[in-house]
Amino acid sequence: MQLKILWVGKTRNAAVRALCEDYLERVRRFLTCEVVETREPSRSRALRGPQLLSAEADELERVLPDGCKLIVLDAQGTEESSPDLPDTWRAN
Repeated sequence: MQLKILWVGKTRNAAVRALCEDYLERVRRFLTCEVVETREPSRSRALRGPQLLSAEADELERVLPDGCKLIVLDAQGTEESSPDLPDTWRAN
């Protein structure tokens, strides 16, 4: 299994970038993992609200490999424990 984390825009906050790198090092012990930072549509166009979300979705879709399993992390979504995640991925 390969894990690809898609991220809109560049991570400018040094503390967040350090946390991400630490987490990636830990995850890479168990599976292949990479982060793909996509272009930020709001930088080139004056987009807001639903138009911005749609442009970001288009940008993320552009880099998705064919046949991939897509999992979206959302603060309003259901919470899964780390041990349960592989079962969740296989079930959907």
